[in-house]
Formats: sequence, C-alpha cells, structure tokens
Amino acid sequence: MRRFGPFKIEPQKTRIVFQVRVRFAGGHALKCGFRGALWLTKPQPGPPIDKIEKVMERCYVHSFLPRTPADITPSLRRRLAAAYRIGR
Repeated sequence: MRRFGPFKIEPQKTRIVFQVRVRFAGGHALKCGFRGALWLTKPQPGPPIDKIEKVMERCYVHSFLPRTPADITPSLRRRLAAAYRIGR
C-alpha cells in the first residue's frame, strides 16, 4: 500500500485502521484470517468483495475475507487505490 503514498496506521483495541486525511481502509483479525474493509463512494461489487453496505450518501463499505494470497486480485488493488484517493 505504501506505493499509493503516505498514510497512518492506527491500531485500535479490536481493529486496525489505515488513514490519510480520513479513514480509507481497515479490518480486524479472525480465527480464519483477516476481515478487511474499504470505504468507497459507489458500490463496486465483484470478487473478492463479499458484502457492500451503504453507510450514508456516497459512502459504501466493501468487505472482503482473503483466504489466500491469490485473493488479493488486481481488482482489489484497484479498489484499494481508489479508497486511498478518496481518503486524501
């Protein structure tokens, strides 16, 4: 993620948050892996995204649960870059 630019990592009691000006991604550990989330301004369905929640107008949380390195797809990387730009 550092190739997108600088950001802060905010560890919290039960989760970790990635922030530029505002939070753009985060997640928490599970017994079976890591549940990640991205904040985007419009729904962008498709693997490995398994859930999209509308939080408010133009604010959608995209959740994913990567099980193998192959689950970190180019599509997910593009969404992560978009979330970073939104966070700036």
